[in-house]
Amino acid sequence: MIRELLRDNPAWSFTVLMFSLAALFARLLGASPTSAAWLGSPALLFSAWAAFGHLITLDDDYPGEWSNPDQDKTAWRRSLKQLLAKFLVLAVVALLLFFPFL
Repeated sequence: MIRELLRDNPAWSFTVLMFSLAALFARLLGASPTSAAWLGSPALLFSAWAAFGHLITLDDDYPGEWSNPDQDKTAWRRSLKQLLAKFLVLAVVALLLFFPFL
């Protein structure tokens, strides 16, 4: 997921990622909730976009479908693992942003 973000526009993606992580760490260390939420929102937005975008297009990777015409089951399993990883990242970011002291 991060590789895809960095491949398209490395400087912009890296900057957004660093500000988002800095905001999450500031939130964990007790900074103002409003400023941390304002700066951490891009991390939540991008991780949600990646997770739900992958979920919407998941059927394309099913064996015999558009992105997998060779009916390769390993491509399907790889896509499911990537989807799981994206939703785990989304859950961690949401937990850090909304419940920093868990």
